[in-house]
Amino acid sequence: MGVVNLTPDSFWSDSRYKEDQALEKCLSMSSEGARWIDIGAESTRPNSTQLTHEEEWERLERLLPKLENKIDKKRTKVSIDTYHPENAIKASDYGVDMINDPLGIFDKKMIKVVSQKKLSYIANHSLWPPKTMQEKALKKIDVLENIKSFFLHKIKLLKENNVNNYYLDPGIGFGKTQNSNVEIINNLKDLKKMNQKIAIGVSRKSLIGELTNKDVGERLQGSLFVGLWSVLNGTTLLRVHDVKETVSFMDSWGIDCSINSTI
Repeated sequence: MGVVNLTPDSFWSDSRYKEDQALEKCLSMSSEGARWIDIGAESTRPNSTQLTHEEEWERLERLLPKLENKIDKKRTKVSIDTYHPENAIKASDYGVDMINDPLGIFDKKMIKVVSQKKLSYIANHSLWPPKTMQEKALKKIDVLENIKSFFLHKIKLLKENNVNNYYLDPGIGFGKTQNSNVEIINNLKDLKKMNQKIAIGVSRKSLIGELTNKDVGERLQGSLFVGLWSVLNGTTLLRVHDVKETVSFMDSWGIDCSINSTI
């Protein structure tokens, strides 16, 4: 899953795109092997400021109609990174297939929209808004049990609303210490027992900086290896900024990222 940001404040400046740049990047990622494009119009990095759904949609509506007319949906589908049910409804009218819910809150309105529009869904584990989530970061000792409990409640809600195509994302960097992030990745197989589809995003995050002592622009190699470790431990859907490099790297390890693969 290639990540494209329409935001001026995402944590990596090179992942921020204006309208025409974003369209070009989406099409480029599709040609490079992305099976999903995840479009974010609001940053959820630590200490970021939340937008209204109107502010978020103002950014999305400049791209989605153009993308719908140009992308090959047999090759690559489109997701939006949003917690606003109002925008999930509007986006579905432009061919969006998935909602990546970054806040993880038990918003029944969002789940009902996903059900009614027959969308796929990513349930991200996050207990607090981005502005304060690192102030209450979960420690290694309790992070896995917290995630499991959260997912059990979320799965129950999804099933009650007949949402069957969903991924569980343990939320690397969303209110966790770095030790907790490592603990999560090392135990993904345990989390996968709850559901066959696990999504994860580690690309260029502070976890990679902590492990490699590299600035965000120099975290490609670290991202590739932590991404590989995540896949080997059970990840089904890997969110990345560098599609071409990731597909090539996975291929070199014998991991098939083609359209018909199970990874």
